[in-house]
Amino acid sequence: MKKNIFCLLKRIPLLFFSFSLLAHAHRPNKIEHMGGVWFETSASKPINKDSNIWYLAKFRTICKDSKKYFDQYIFRFGLGYLWKDTSLWLGYAITPSYEDKLEDFLYQNRFWQDFTYERSFFYYRSRLEQRWTESNKGIREKMDLNTCDVNIRWRHRFLFTPETEKRINPMIYNELFFNLKKTCWANKKGLSKNRLFLGFWIPLAKEWTLELGYINQYEPGSCCTKKPKSSMCHLFSVALRYW
Repeated sequence: MKKNIFCLLKRIPLLFFSFSLLAHAHRPNKIEHMGGVWFETSASKPINKDSNIWYLAKFRTICKDSKKYFDQYIFRFGLGYLWKDTSLWLGYAITPSYEDKLEDFLYQNRFWQDFTYERSFFYYRSRLEQRWTESNKGIREKMDLNTCDVNIRWRHRFLFTPETEKRINPMIYNELFFNLKKTCWANKKGLSKNRLFLGFWIPLAKEWTLELGYINQYEPGSCCTKKPKSSMCHLFSVALRYW
């Protein structure tokens, strides 16, 4: 029975890759393609020796279409409780994103809660986010948005990273994003994003790893929001992690 379950899990990455290809093929003439760079660094350790309570600190920045500046930054902080193969997390993130219409960065706030499960080469994460943007009146008028609306988003990540005897280890994950509530500044209710990663990780030193790969990120457009056109981002990803 266990052998059959693991055989099934090994085939799931192919399904995720197929899903991404289908998204790419869906109305290709109406998809805006972009390239860019994704850089991330994170640290996650127990708050003291032998503790089940861990901290998380993460920084990410993204640059699209070879612009001279980075489009988005994410600063994420949290605390988690680890028990056997599972963990529960609570945290906060602030996300400055550049808006052409504003000619400045719009700051988005996020409270988030995670549930994770890890077994052998398989890792699953479910994340619930409550997101809202700046309530400054001048920004609301410039962006023509009610930025006080709170958007609720549910994310599901499935990660596969079999550890081999070689120094370079393959890694693949797919993450689905669902909006549980429609707001005028976010995408419509339902599937809002699909993110696929194909790459590998390398152990650099004790407790340090380097991840390199390709990210394919699809966002469906909606005539009901400020993003009527679907987009597909092709990103070169570099991540440095301290565990």
